[in-house]
Amino acid sequence: MIRYIASLFLLGLTSLPCVANDDFDFSVFAKSEFNALDDHIISTGFEMIGYFNQTPFGIGFISALGNASVTTEQGYREDFLTLDTGLKFGYFSTVYAYGELGFDAFELMFHDQRNNDRYSNHSSITVYNAPNNEIDAYLGAGIGVQIEHLKLEAYTRYRQIDGNGWEAEDNHFTGVQFSFSF
Repeated sequence: MIRYIASLFLLGLTSLPCVANDDFDFSVFAKSEFNALDDHIISTGFEMIGYFNQTPFGIGFISALGNASVTTEQGYREDFLTLDTGLKFGYFSTVYAYGELGFDAFELMFHDQRNNDRYSNHSSITVYNAPNNEIDAYLGAGIGVQIEHLKLEAYTRYRQIDGNGWEAEDNHFTGVQFSFSF
């Protein structure tokens, strides 16, 4: 799954120069997402959306630094930092809808060092060289409304989250995002 997401991500990133230079929207945002187990990811970040030929259709790059708290299949709580990096593509107008895909850039850079004493607050289940340690990724969809420079959106994501020796018990998150556009 990670290879497919990476391929789509690179394809979308190379498409950004195809949009007109004067048709960009830059936003900063705060967001919160959660699931039924009271897991949560709270983030702040930015997004740049470029529009195709002065239409509401576009593609955007997003990046968000966040704090995650996730319940493992063994019932433990894992807390860690994330750097979600991804692409949005869709119809962006006063009312908008989009699809998105992305990955945790911290895990890509550091190959998931979460489950040791420096990065995790629960180190009693440390298992090194565990086969289930993939780079965390997500697929999602959302809807929103933009009024002047303010945007409010709701979204849902399927997240693949794991670490050395553990996997998240619930992979479905929903969230809200509040943005300010320049």
